Amino acid sequence: MIRRCGAALAAMCLLLSGGPLVAQDAPVPTAFQPRIERVKVGEIEMGYYARGAGAPLVLIMGLGATMSDWDPALLEALSHDHTLIVIDNRGCGFSSDTAQNHTSIAQMADDTAGLVAALGYDRVDVLGYSMGAMIASQMAIRHPQILRSLMLLAPSPGGSHEVPPPPGVLEAIAHHTLALPQVLALFFPEDPAGQEAGRALVLRAVAGRKAGTIPAAPACSDETGSRQVEALRQFSASDANYETLPAIAAPTLVMGGRADKVLPPANAQTVAQRIPFAWSAYFEGGHLFWAQSRERVIAVLRAFLQ
Repeated sequence: MIRRCGAALAAMCLLLSGGPLVAQDAPVPTAFQPRIERVKVGEIEMGYYARGAGAPLVLIMGLGATMSDWDPALLEALSHDHTLIVIDNRGCGFSSDTAQNHTSIAQMADDTAGLVAALGYDRVDVLGYSMGAMIASQMAIRHPQILRSLMLLAPSPGGSHEVPPPPGVLEAIAHHTLALPQVLALFFPEDPAGQEAGRALVLRAVAGRKAGTIPAAPACSDETGSRQVEALRQFSASDANYETLPAIAAPTLVMGGRADKVLPPANAQTVAQRIPFAWSAYFEGGHLFWAQSRERVIAVLRAFLQ
């Protein structure tokens, strides 16, 4: 059953199938119920849902993950001040794909820009996580006119300036082959605080799923996972993104986890140094630092978005 779950929250499936964790730090879910919409964008249909009120904020998930993999507590907090547009990348969740493999970081940036245009927004704030941060940076480069601001969580500059993940990590994430202990060890520090933060995130996700506030998106297929891994390899094989980062004009916030094993924080530092006048902030935690240091991350995001 774990193979069918989103990469970042694969441990959630263990709980839903009766896994042994004590319920704690799971907030009472709100009455919000997501309504999944699909919009034609080029050759595909993109799935998304909207939540909250205020300026539009597009959220882009990472490798092998769907709209279901965001921390419910993060969404709840951000929705107080913004209309969240929570999307699925092509081939994942509620978004379709083509028979031919057109998946690339640039193409997924174009997909998201097309969705923004189809929804009738002139300008939006964009928040991307991990692979989603790479997509978001390409949006800022390829479609600068639609970005009001840019938030990059655990990004990579790509090319020869990237500090790469350990061997085999991308494939394991993309194909959902990680068991619960491996998920917690990879995405959170292997100390008591980190592991407790991982378990707490899983419990929040379970509470959101059970209450219906978090949609049960279909998992990314193995084929989509392979396409995304290849897209990341192409991104890492070229210095094109690194070279064009200084062209980003949108106000930018770069965030990283000090103990990130998947994309070490040196990557975020490089990205922040390349983007003119970018803010940068680093937090306790690993690749899912925004769940472990959630309250501090939310405070910084709100300060930036004011």
